[in-house]
Amino acid sequence: KMMKNLVKIASAASVLAMAVASATAVADPLLELGFQQDAGWSDQGWYFNNAATVTGLDFANPTGPDAPANTYHDMSWNDAPYHAGQQNPPNPPHASSIHIDGYTNSNSPTASGVNLSGGGVLYPADGNGQWNMGEDWIITELKQTNNVLHGTSWPDPLWRADALANLRITNPIDNSLLKLDANSATTIEFWETKNQALAGNCNNPNPLGTACDDIYRVAAVEFDPISFNFEGYKYTINFGLLPGPNNNNGVSLVCNALGCSDGSTPDLGVPADQIWIFTREASPGTSSLFVTANWVARLITVPEPSMLALLGIGVLGAGFASRRRKQA
Repeated sequence: KMMKNLVKIASAASVLAMAVASATAVADPLLELGFQQDAGWSDQGWYFNNAATVTGLDFANPTGPDAPANTYHDMSWNDAPYHAGQQNPPNPPHASSIHIDGYTNSNSPTASGVNLSGGGVLYPADGNGQWNMGEDWIITELKQTNNVLHGTSWPDPLWRADALANLRITNPIDNSLLKLDANSATTIEFWETKNQALAGNCNNPNPLGTACDDIYRVAAVEFDPISFNFEGYKYTINFGLLPGPNNNNGVSLVCNALGCSDGSTPDLGVPADQIWIFTREASPGTSSLFVTANWVARLITVPEPSMLALLGIGVLGAGFASRRRKQA
């Protein structure tokens, strides 16, 4: 009788463990996620490679309380350090600037449909206003206003600065926080090319054919995915860079070692661990760059510790009962 009871207990434990495992396996992932991205330029740790004295980078328009501390929406630089020796320097100095905006799943341009492909198609195609699995949504926009700097050459990189961001991933059902990626830094270098009358005089890659394309450089690792676990699923957030709408003679082009965002595959010398963003040299010219995010959910197949314990009880109980039968 005791042996029968042990068999029953072991069987019950095994059935319970399998039931728990089965319940976890059939649970559905979330149909949509929410996000809030607050970003700004850091006024700490920047580097301006000026050959003379004078200023460097100027920061203005502080970000709100949800963004990382001491960050600003606007960063600008000018050619004042290079006026020395110029017969007719501009007055005031020519200035270029970058404005950064973060979005939520409610006010992102993608929420109402946006042309990301350049083919006149609004994305996402379903137009339901939900950040569903596999959809690239805009979480940040960087808008550059470019001016031709006075002078013929500058040290490269001209400056290096950090864009800091707080990204919150939420469950739209109850607005609960699923993942906080706080104070995430993206270090950006800006290479100011020679502003010559002829594009052929450029000393750097010049895929846009201007005189001469300016270049932003970032490390590819800055856009590595982030992930979190929720109710038996692993959610992975993937990031990307895409040119935004161009106006006022502004154009941007995103390139890595494999090719560029326009589908071309020029040999630009981009290292495998970097991403280069080319912008059109214009006076002035305005161009936008989008940071995008999409997500996928995959079932976690490794049993939880509680399930492993129940399965262990079942296996040990069954083994003990078998041993008693053999002894008998």
